[in-house]
Amino acid sequence: MMPSATCDGGATDHISELSDDLLLHVLSFLSHNARDVVRTSALSTRWRSLWTRAPVLRLMNKAGGTDADDVRFNDFVHSVLGRRAYCGADVDMLDLHAWLWPGKSRAGVWLRRAMRHTVGSLEFELYTPPLTVKRMTMPEYLADRLRPRLDLPTTTRVTKMFSRA
Repeated sequence: MMPSATCDGGATDHISELSDDLLLHVLSFLSHNARDVVRTSALSTRWRSLWTRAPVLRLMNKAGGTDADDVRFNDFVHSVLGRRAYCGADVDMLDLHAWLWPGKSRAGVWLRRAMRHTVGSLEFELYTPPLTVKRMTMPEYLADRLRPRLDLPTTTRVTKMFSRA
């Protein structure tokens, strides 16, 4: 246990005394939104990198946002997956849903990083815009042939997977 920290007003900070495992368990309750998990890094220096080891990570973009929101979200996803890959921490469950197609190269990086560090469940869903030619929507059978394809890396670690791109 770490020594008790004293807050302003003389109160003891008991949260700082908790083990990393228990703090990670607390973070798992925030797992409905990865941004909330990352925001905990502002609580104290002790929490600064703790989020990079959270066991559950949900990266879900809300439908109906602006293009700028979607771009910021994709940059956020890229940053989070990069930091997780750098620290080497495994994830029990990773859900990734993005409304803006990040491009085949970036999507491939995301998928490789996700599969490398996911031990349990992986849900990977990227939406592609409707394909149009001269403002006419293509028939679904033709559009399906032209949609981007991703190669799935091999893994023996993921026990459950759902993927749609």
